[in-house]
Amino acid sequence: MVQQRLTPLQLKVEDAFTNADSLLVNVNKILDDDAKKDLQGTLKGLNSTMRSLSESAIVLNRILNKNEIKLDSSLTNFQELTYNLVKLSDSLNNAGLGRTLASLESTVANLDKVLGKIERGEGTLGKLMENEELYDNLSNASKELDLLLQDFRLNPKRYVNVSVFGKKQKDYELPEDDPAENLDPR
Repeated sequence: MVQQRLTPLQLKVEDAFTNADSLLVNVNKILDDDAKKDLQGTLKGLNSTMRSLSESAIVLNRILNKNEIKLDSSLTNFQELTYNLVKLSDSLNNAGLGRTLASLESTVANLDKVLGKIERGEGTLGKLMENEELYDNLSNASKELDLLLQDFRLNPKRYVNVSVFGKKQKDYELPEDDPAENLDPR
């Protein structure tokens, strides 16, 4: 009875060995000598890489152990910085920064409209920018007004005649340093 049960198991084991043997024969047929050497080189390279990674891990562990206090301090400082940034963000949000930025954006948009009108020559400033003759006239009028005010201040009798007792006014004499002579004629 034991023989009957072991016989199928024995057949299965023999079949598995036969399959493994044929698999190895097929692999050997596929892998020529160059492929086997390449595979061995690849395995050696992989082994070298694993050794290098292991050595790097050892060095990294040593560095981490030596700088554990500094790393802990840095992480604590980073947490405090993050907390402070959150508080700053909250305070800026509560301070109405959003409303201020919206108002600023509206102001800039209005200023952009005004500058556009000026560039197109609309309005007083636009006309001044586009018309040089008007600018020159205003500039000359301003100079002449300055001279008139200066002359009025220096020679009030020329413009205002006040006589309490009917006294005859003296004729006006042109001063030697008359500011009107410095006027730039255009």
